[in-house]
Amino acid sequence: MTLLAIDTATRSCSVGLLSRDRVLAEAHRADGQTHSRHLMAMIDDVLAQCRSAICDLSAVAVTIGPGSFTGLRIGLATAKGLAVAADVPMVGVVTLEALARQAADPDAEMVCPLIDARKGEVYGGFFDPGTDGVPRMRGRLFVCPPERALAKIERACLFIGDGALLYRERIRRGIGPLARFAPEKDHVIRAATVGRMARQTLEAGGGCDPGRLAPLYVRKSDAELRLGAPVAGFR
Repeated sequence: MTLLAIDTATRSCSVGLLSRDRVLAEAHRADGQTHSRHLMAMIDDVLAQCRSAICDLSAVAVTIGPGSFTGLRIGLATAKGLAVAADVPMVGVVTLEALARQAADPDAEMVCPLIDARKGEVYGGFFDPGTDGVPRMRGRLFVCPPERALAKIERACLFIGDGALLYRERIRRGIGPLARFAPEKDHVIRAATVGRMARQTLEAGGGCDPGRLAPLYVRKSDAELRLGAPVAGFR
């Protein structure tokens, strides 16, 4: 199985090509430019490094959110186009689940991935670390100010993601010694993680037609908010 994995959900962009559980090539960018400027070039570079082509793909994986609305649309549109061209299934990976998978701290009793949602808020979720290396989500994903999420934490928690970096000092002030933070290199979603999660989904019989894959925004768009639609919040 040759799988192309894409992440464009945050300010960083990552593309990887995997064969089973082995990463054949991976590329990252985090220069603040719109992902549409460099995503296809990154895909071409990764495929060229492995002397592969779109027709060699067995599946395409992409992060579906939550995250930047524009970034998600760019990633999904590109991934869908490639999957249709190669006539292969797609797998959508939740960004916060990917970050939780990258977290590793034997002393943490809980994992809390946070992504900057702007407007003073974060997208987040709570996960049990899992004895098999697969974190399990507790409750629902949320979008709220970081302090509101901290009110739910009563045990040692590992924070990961660009939202954790952005609000690190506020988190430390809020819960003190209960707060732990992942190593710097782990706060960026990696295409390799997305690809490995997608492979497991495919092996379990998952995957879907490109036309069925939709973004997971969690928060309503500005246009929807102006029309009075309710905002998804912490529960």
